[in-house]
Amino acid sequence: MQPATAATVLGRFDGQTLRHHGQRTRFFKRGARFYVHTAGANGREADFEISHTLGVYPLQQYLVSFPDGRKQALGVAWDARTAKEGGQRWYHLYPDDPPQPGEPTHWSGREQNWNFQCAACHTTALHKGYDASRERYDTRQAELGVGCEACHGPGSAHLAWARQAPPQAGLRASGPAGLGFGQPLSALKPLPFALAPGTKIANAQGEPALGQRAGERCLGCHSRRSELLPASDPDTAYLDQYLPALATPGLYFEDGRIDGEVFEYGSFAQSAMHAAGVSCGNCHEPHSARLRASASGAAVGAGANAGASAVCSQCHRDTHAEPERAALCVSCHMPGKIYMGVHLRHDHSLRVPGAPMRPNVFMQASAALSKAEVILAVQSPQALLRLGAARALALLPPSGELQDLGARLLQDPARAVRIEAARSLSGRAELRWRADEAQALRTAQQEWLQAERQAEERPETQLNLARLYAATADPQAAERALQSATKLAPDWPPAAMALSDWLRGSGRESEGELALRRTLKLTADRPGSVAAGDIADAAQSLGLLLVRGQRLNEALPWLAQAARKRPERADYALTYTLALRESGRPREALAQARQARQLHPSDAALRQLEIQLDKQSHPASSP
Repeated sequence: MQPATAATVLGRFDGQTLRHHGQRTRFFKRGARFYVHTAGANGREADFEISHTLGVYPLQQYLVSFPDGRKQALGVAWDARTAKEGGQRWYHLYPDDPPQPGEPTHWSGREQNWNFQCAACHTTALHKGYDASRERYDTRQAELGVGCEACHGPGSAHLAWARQAPPQAGLRASGPAGLGFGQPLSALKPLPFALAPGTKIANAQGEPALGQRAGERCLGCHSRRSELLPASDPDTAYLDQYLPALATPGLYFEDGRIDGEVFEYGSFAQSAMHAAGVSCGNCHEPHSARLRASASGAAVGAGANAGASAVCSQCHRDTHAEPERAALCVSCHMPGKIYMGVHLRHDHSLRVPGAPMRPNVFMQASAALSKAEVILAVQSPQALLRLGAARALALLPPSGELQDLGARLLQDPARAVRIEAARSLSGRAELRWRADEAQALRTAQQEWLQAERQAEERPETQLNLARLYAATADPQAAERALQSATKLAPDWPPAAMALSDWLRGSGRESEGELALRRTLKLTADRPGSVAAGDIADAAQSLGLLLVRGQRLNEALPWLAQAARKRPERADYALTYTLALRESGRPREALAQARQARQLHPSDAALRQLEIQLDKQSHPASSP
């Protein structure tokens, strides 16, 4: 990330206009400053000055700064590849369905906010500085881009050591860490591997855990994760300051291959190489961003297959019969996927093509663990597996054994595990904690609260806070969080549904109805901006609210919409069918029941209702 200057801007701001699905963006200069003319959040076209560039290769994005401290990333980017590769052009990051003004993914929306989405990994020593009461940012950093302190921690301690060290000490370590750093530099070195004569794969020259710890400093920016602390510290363990996203649909395919934008950690943690102690530094030289042993010396992202294969040959002797295949290791063992239009990113699970994936901790932690598996996971030395166990607690029925497992996880050495345990166990009134266990739960809840506050500008965070406040007997704070969620994302159905449910519980169902109607109106005005499933859920909630209020005719259109938009939900179809019957429309109810039964042939409730409706429409004749 750099200020936008003639030296840093790669794109052509020469007056050309990119037209894309009815949207126009013109790129031009005024003196030494760079501008775009495009539609803003209100839908009106205006001139916006470019304040910063983000990235260099294979694409460069551009940021616009606003008076409230936000920096927003434009939806158009410069393809920095060579013209021969198809680059040197403007293109839209959403090629098929570009977001419209007012939508979260529009360049002016919350999903394109640099302060939250990008800043932590494109600056050094970031202080985000979000003020929730004023809805403003005062974001600051030690420097733009990734500097020394991003991986080595504050340089002041190193300078103090250098000034105080006696000349004869040279660069020898001073103190337990050495050189003034939080950890000795030797702790960052990748674990060495050696190829013995006659072997095909190198063996680690040390414990795999040493190599895994050496790679942890990379994970904060090379994983899909949320932050648990106000500031990152390279000397702090990964699971003490981040909560990784595990394998869920949309992020990973069922077999663990990358799908969404998850970066490298999740796939690499599945690999046999990671289990053996290989870390990022075995293949990547961190200071040059180049591959180690690269035959071409090409920078990462430049697509040098020969260089990648030279890296592989450090630890693998080639066994391929065809030399041309041997030169392209990554083609088969690290297949890639294009992100952001032009950015090829490789899956780091390093699989054998056609072979089933080996059992691994990442996928085990992501699975729905049984009670027996949770018991084993709680005792595991692998913190990631204990994290999976902490998440699985939420699905286990109450029992003394559950309480014992929970108490252990609430006091786990890893902060992420303690927080997930608190999330799973909070609000479960059936559990009876001893005094020491209750204190552990309260402590973990405070850590959970601190973690959520790192993203309090997000509507989903406000829903999490509402749940936490409700579990800790603070109803006023819970309602404030729910109101904040709907204010931050007025067109996001989950926020409106949560607020409506809360208001219903406090006897204010009419207010809940208004919240649902307001959100459903916004989603109707912005077709395509919200997932159809979310809209269906909100419509179902409103329909049920109206049924409870004896307003069946008003409820029917909403229940019909829910059943139509979520055909996979048998319960939605059942509710709509029952509502048709109760409103005196048995023929329509029967037709709906038969249609639903075709989609859900094994659903017993739908089957029974269809039989009843069929009998009503064909009553037995009198003898």
